[in-house]
Amino acid sequence: MISELRAIIVEDNAKSTERLEKYLVTYCKEIELVGKSATIKEAIELIQKEKPEAVFLDIELADGTAFDLLERISKPDFRIIFTTAHEAYAVKAIKHSAIDFLLKPIDPDELILAVDRARMEIEQELELKKVKHLLQVIDATDSTIPTLLLRDQYGIQLVHISEIIRLEGQGNYTKIIQKDQPPFMSTKVLKEIVSLLPDELFFRSHQSHVVNLNYVNRYDNRDSDLLFLRNGEKVPLATRRKQHLLKRLRSFRT
Repeated sequence: MISELRAIIVEDNAKSTERLEKYLVTYCKEIELVGKSATIKEAIELIQKEKPEAVFLDIELADGTAFDLLERISKPDFRIIFTTAHEAYAVKAIKHSAIDFLLKPIDPDELILAVDRARMEIEQELELKKVKHLLQVIDATDSTIPTLLLRDQYGIQLVHISEIIRLEGQGNYTKIIQKDQPPFMSTKVLKEIVSLLPDELFFRSHQSHVVNLNYVNRYDNRDSDLLFLRNGEKVPLATRRKQHLLKRLRSFRT
């Protein structure tokens, strides 16, 4: 989820700007107000400089209309929330097109809903970009290398099975430790992920721990409850699984 939404206000009425800014500070903590402008010229410069994710845009400005402003921006990559004191035909057209607008005097509840919708649309767009990027990565990946697609809190991760060092169950999540990659938390439980892995390569050393046998460095009799991995980590080894591990290691490395 997006923690902050960069936004600007384009409004030629100082009192309206002040009221909207006050409402944003009070009711929409996720909004980071990065600038204000009163004219089309100022707004264009501000948009180019700050690259906001949302613009609160008054329809009627001193030097033109909001539509004049938008015509001068070739590809707007921000969410528009129109503000106006006149419920005229233009507003109905905006509403019909599913673009948000706020009628002055602005209702705080309507403002909160508009901000929530803008944030959801941006998050969906970011997710779509991540998926497109992931598909490009998959297309460029050697199809003979076994992989998994695992979702984390930010999107989807492409994981090479052979590079998984170990997995650790943590409630409804699973921590994935890979070679040459930062660890991440998958939203799948350990049991689900293990069912997707080759049995001959992975070993459950403990109730919440699964290791890739290729990355097992040693098992030391002096530390019978620990398994030492090549990346320097230690994972617990259940006593009842010790003999099974030794048997697996002998067959795995012969």
